[in-house]
Amino acid sequence: MEFLQKKFQDIDLLERAMKENQDRLEILAANSERLTTVVQDGLEKVLQDLTKEKEELKQKSEQLLKEKRELEFQLQQMKQHLVKEQESRQSAEENARILSEKADTYHRELLQFQKAEKRQVPKETIPTVEPEKGYWKNRRHQKMAKEQEEQRKKEMETFIKEVMDNSEFTEEQSDYLLTCLERGDKVEDVLYLAKPSLSVEHMERMRKMEQKRRMEASGQKTQKKRYFWEREKN
Repeated sequence: MEFLQKKFQDIDLLERAMKENQDRLEILAANSERLTTVVQDGLEKVLQDLTKEKEELKQKSEQLLKEKRELEFQLQQMKQHLVKEQESRQSAEENARILSEKADTYHRELLQFQKAEKRQVPKETIPTVEPEKGYWKNRRHQKMAKEQEEQRKKEMETFIKEVMDNSEFTEEQSDYLLTCLERGDKVEDVLYLAKPSLSVEHMERMRKMEQKRRMEASGQKTQKKRYFWEREKN
């Protein structure tokens, strides 16, 4: 009997021990579940933070790449601009050099022409009849010739200064204006056309218009003279 009672007591103790172990297991399981939840939440937050940081880094990388491309484009534009400026400066220097050489050549030719004129003796200077009158007549001719020569010099110096030495004119414009002088146009008429803003084509058209106007005006004067002459004749 005591043996059975002892056995039952042992069973009770064993059951209590098992119950305590079961309670501990349940507590451990609950703690484990909470820990798992905490760990999962922590991992999700870490993953979210990592994803967000990755996205921010991606955007920043794209922004930096965009800025890099813009800087490269600006640098390329600056290089092209500098190349164009250098080419333009070289072209301007070359044009200035050519115009300067032409001006020097034209000036030398002008001086040679003036020297040749001085060496020539006008026929009017040789008195034939009435020496006294011929002397004063020759003096007047010499004075007029000298004044005309000085006037031509001033006009040519003005032309060289305002056209040949002016870097605003292109080589084509300077050549055209010089050609007008070679055709026999007056310096003042050529200087009237000498505008850097006008193309050679426009200068030529204006020149022809002015010539036409003068021819018409000259024709009208001739007609008037003829009319008065015929009226006086009748």
